[in-house]
Amino acid sequence: MRIGFAIGSEELIATLETVKNSYNSYVMDSIALEVGTASVNDEEYFKECVNKVIATRERVRDELIALGFDVKKSATNFLFATHKEYSAKEIFEYLKTKKIFIRYFNVPRIDNYLRISIGTDEEMDKMIAAMKEFFNK
Repeated sequence: MRIGFAIGSEELIATLETVKNSYNSYVMDSIALEVGTASVNDEEYFKECVNKVIATRERVRDELIALGFDVKKSATNFLFATHKEYSAKEIFEYLKTKKIFIRYFNVPRIDNYLRISIGTDEEMDKMIAAMKEFFNK
């Protein structure tokens, strides 16, 4: 189950409400809303989850830098990275063949960057291993 939320002004939230289903095809049912609300209200659990994402993000950031990536600083649940020798599209296409899905945007200014969402440690280890395989081919 994946649950997200937004924090913003009343005007921003009202605007998001008008378009949310066009961007998010995974509409939450009542059970998901209950679970999501409970997890946010459980401050200890919420902090534990946030700290886990931060620790994984920083570990993966360090590993990407060691592989030759320039990785932008992040305070989010994703990393934005470009490689010094290989195009983002090449890396994206290779990872896709391994059923590892990251984001590649074929638009000016960010067309050589990858957006890498932070998953579980196991998922991130699999991605790093596939990248090492790509660079060593």
